[in-house]
Amino acid sequence: MQNGEWITVHVMQSSTKEYDLFAFHKTTEMQRRIQGYEERLVLLTAGQYTASLKALEGRIGTTVISAVSGGKLQHIAVGGGCEVVELPAERIEDEVYRILC
Repeated sequence: MQNGEWITVHVMQSSTKEYDLFAFHKTTEMQRRIQGYEERLVLLTAGQYTASLKALEGRIGTTVISAVSGGKLQHIAVGGGCEVVELPAERIEDEVYRILC
């Protein structure tokens, strides 16, 4: 297409499996970028997150936000688009945290 436009094709099978439905959408490069930003997994946990993020690295952006007792604000870049943010579980007077994903 011209001027940074793309054609996206979605293929769906009917419930009776007798035919396929093809849906064509014209998108711009900017719309594709925005969709990429929206495809980010955010995990919220109470306590330290112990599962491995290895399987998600490079496949989808992932942010783990954990509330950890006795801790302080900590940001850990795991790599491959994965990151871990640890927040103190206890409320600290006059502290505000903003997480941007």
